[in-house]
Amino acid sequence: MRARIQWEHDGVELIDTVATGWTHTLVLVLVDDARSRLRGTWVHLGEVIRR
Repeated sequence: MRARIQWEHDGVELIDTVATGWTHTLVLVLVDDARSRLRGTWVHLGEVIRR
């Protein structure tokens, strides 16, 4: 899966990730990057691409 992440200082990036939770409109994706203080984040369903 790929997710579109908006970084505070670095702009938009597509990252390879794994989904760990779903709602009707949101997906919880893992974020393994030093720029993130959290291990995961919720993104809108339209911001992920399943492979």
